[in-house]
Amino acid sequence: MPQTLSIVYSTDENYVKLTAVSMASLLAHNPGARVTVLTNGVRPASCAFLRALCERLGGTFAALDVADALKRLEAQGANGYVSYSTYARLFIPRLLPDAARVVYLDSDTLVNGDLSPLLGLDLDGKPLALAYDCLRVEYRKMIGLPLTAPYHNAGVMVLDCAACRRDRVTERVLAAVHDSPALALFADQDLIARTLGRDGDVAPLPPAYNFLAHYEMFRSRDDVLKIMAIPPEVWFSSADYAAARAHPLVYHFAGHTLGRPWYRESKHPVRPLYRRFARLAGVPEAAEQSRPLDPCYRVQHLCWKLLPNALFVQACRALYRFFYWKAYGV
Repeated sequence: MPQTLSIVYSTDENYVKLTAVSMASLLAHNPGARVTVLTNGVRPASCAFLRALCERLGGTFAALDVADALKRLEAQGANGYVSYSTYARLFIPRLLPDAARVVYLDSDTLVNGDLSPLLGLDLDGKPLALAYDCLRVEYRKMIGLPLTAPYHNAGVMVLDCAACRRDRVTERVLAAVHDSPALALFADQDLIARTLGRDGDVAPLPPAYNFLAHYEMFRSRDDVLKIMAIPPEVWFSSADYAAARAHPLVYHFAGHTLGRPWYRESKHPVRPLYRRFARLAGVPEAAEQSRPLDPCYRVQHLCWKLLPNALFVQACRALYRFFYWKAYGV
């Protein structure tokens, strides 16, 4: 019997509509998927809306309330810079004891293809797979991560739940909450980097499954390495990056590069697609919010549009370097 694709989201009330849009795109490309939503303060009516949407589009739905566990983490001093709901993904191996392999998706994603190949992705005995992130070298220093260690983006995760329990993934990451540097911004993602990533316990996820907004502008692997000063041994191959740019399978709108596509002012090329899935989800208003593009990103966008690529790479490298100096003094 073929294995059913099992997808997990985590949301609070503020992100319900974005979760709905992502779910609509998921089920359009992966009919019959099993969807579990980890909820933190989500109203019963919102939960009922997500259930009805999932079932209308041919999926099966379950919701698990994780509010109490997240409150305990907050009391322990965990960083809630974005939302404490982000920590819920760490509890997946405990919450789904009967699941074999699970794919976690952030709410700010848009699925653009078949995710069933992730059911057979070779994890090489490791408990989970994540794609590399492209944060600059200064951020790695800020969180105390060796430059030779990889830094991953946790917005899309493939988890072997039994291996996660075997290797005590949840316990190891949460134990690092007390050691997290004050400047660390990305909550459990930083903790994963400083524990599992540093220890070599994360398998590589191809970038097509976690296609960040920056990648729309960065034409080649070499461009990324130059702009972000990333050691080449802890980033994707040229072939994997080229394949991702040719056909992204999961768009992930982390950060405000190009403007997130639910804002009318967004410059992201998939905004029309995002609006279509917002209509399919029954929340067209979710794609008509307003937030002007920040000045630094307006400059970056103009450089991308007007400069030859070689000059854009130099300008972009200088912009990111200036940002870290101005924001963090590094």
